[in-house]
Amino acid sequence: MIKTIPVGDGPCAFAYNPIQNRVYVANYYGSSISVIRDSMIGIEEEAGYKKQESKNTLTVTPNPCYAATRIRYGLAKPGAVSIKVYNTAGQCVKTLVSAKQNPGIYELNWQGTDNLNRRLSPGIYFLEMEAGDYRSKSRIVLLQD
Repeated sequence: MIKTIPVGDGPCAFAYNPIQNRVYVANYYGSSISVIRDSMIGIEEEAGYKKQESKNTLTVTPNPCYAATRIRYGLAKPGAVSIKVYNTAGQCVKTLVSAKQNPGIYELNWQGTDNLNRRLSPGIYFLEMEAGDYRSKSRIVLLQD
């Protein structure tokens, strides 16, 4: 029997299997599951481990995409947020978000267009999110329709 331990609005879920005495961690949309401790007697904090204070998150689905992709991001604190799309030459081709926002989970759809709403060529693009000291980059593969 597997017991699920809810984590709230965080980016993952935990499950404990008492038969195998294992703890599993799953990320958004169940695209990966990891065993974080096998044959454990208890969960202990490793020496020198510093808890992550930032709970900002950034996910892109589907990826690769044809016409549009959903970008979901979470903010731990209020402040300025910037989310931009760059081509492989490092040029900003689309600014998706440039605003002050409150903590919470946000979603937006990117239609594979540039700042002038022209359809971009198929290829690899990079999504960059900045929120305070938090920086995250993700690769997006845009396929041909």
